Amino acid sequence: KKALELRPGDIYATHQLEKIDELIKADVDKKEQKKLDDLYKEYIATGEKAFKKNDLAEARVAYEQALIIKQNDPVAVSKLKTISEKEKLEKDRTTQELNYSSTIESADKLYKAGYLEEAKTEYTRASGFTTKSYPQDQIKNINKLQAAQLAKENSDKQKRLKDLESEQKN
Repeated sequence: KKALELRPGDIYATHQLEKIDELIKADVDKKEQKKLDDLYKEYIATGEKAFKKNDLAEARVAYEQALIIKQNDPVAVSKLKTISEKEKLEKDRTTQELNYSSTIESADKLYKAGYLEEAKTEYTRASGFTTKSYPQDQIKNINKLQAAQLAKENSDKQKRLKDLESEQKN
């Protein structure tokens, strides 16, 4: 700068000042890039910790922040995809559990009210939502009750037939 003060418009001094400004700017850019890289790594690490704790919401936020710094970053994009898949599975599992619970509740009410065929249908439906044995156990109970009812009805019919036959003989 002093050279320009002594010789205003000097091409060499002007060129050297431009080079120095570029070097200073490059150094500042490197420092800014290092800060961004460190922040990116911090977001990725936060996302990993949250994901391991199954805190999907916090992990999602961390990976999205990492994407703000490095757009289309394959690590963050992949992790966000995994989180979305896991969230969908959890939502599906919750839906399955709710469907199972409401179907079992309905089936139990029908069973207690004596509507065995309708209860069996509901227990069969509930068994499609879970691997629990309760619905199948209830279906077995209903089958036993229905078999016993049928046997009693047959026995009663046989008795009535015998009674009718003996009345006709007399």
